[in-house]
Amino acid sequence: MPGKRVWVIGDIHGMFDPLNRLLQRIQLCEMRTGLPPATLVFLGDYIDYGPSSRQVLDALIALRETFPCVFLAGNHEDLMLQFLREDELYRSYGNIWFRGNDGHETVVSLATDPHVLQRATASDAEKTIRPEDVQLSTAQRAFIDGLKYAHTEVFTKGKRTVKIAFCHALLHSGRNTGPTDAGPRTVSVEQQLALETYEQFHQFRRE
Repeated sequence: MPGKRVWVIGDIHGMFDPLNRLLQRIQLCEMRTGLPPATLVFLGDYIDYGPSSRQVLDALIALRETFPCVFLAGNHEDLMLQFLREDELYRSYGNIWFRGNDGHETVVSLATDPHVLQRATASDAEKTIRPEDVQLSTAQRAFIDGLKYAHTEVFTKGKRTVKIAFCHALLHSGRNTGPTDAGPRTVSVEQQLALETYEQFHQFRRE
C-alpha cells in the first residue's frame, strides 16, 4: 500500500553494539517520516560467533514494543532448536551447533550458573553441555520457539503490485527435490513459503 516501508536486517550473530547503532539510525529515520512505523523483518542468525547473544535476544524481544516486527529463523537458531529438542538430526549427527557454528559462545552469553560457564568454555564443551544447560529465560525461549521460517509482504503502487518473499536461505523456484515413488517431485515457492514453523519445516524435510 502507499507509503508502506519495510526494513530488512540480516545476520546479527551476537553483535549487540552494531545492532543497537543500526536500530538507533532506523528509529531516527522513522521519526523524520511522520508516518506510522515501518515493519522490521529480521532474517535470522541472531546468535553465535559474537559475544552478546543474550543482549541481542533481549533487545529484539523489547523492540516489538516500538515497531511491528517479523523474526525469521536462521540456520543457527534451527541448530539451537535441534540441540534443545534433541531431535533426530541431533541424534544422528551430534552437536553440530557447537561443531563449526560456535554454539558454545551463545551458551556462555546466556549462562547464569558459574558451573555451566566453566563447562561451556572448556575444550570438551561439545560433549559435556546438555540442553538444560542453555539458560534461556522464558521470554527468550518463547522467542526462539516462535521464529517463522518464511514471510511475505505485498507492495502496491498505482496498478502495480509486488509480492516479496523473505527467508534466511533455501528458497528455490520450482525446486526439484529428486525422485520419489511417484517420480520426481517439484516444490513450488508457495509450498516453501507455507512452511512457517520449525515443525512444518522439518516435517517437510523428512517427507
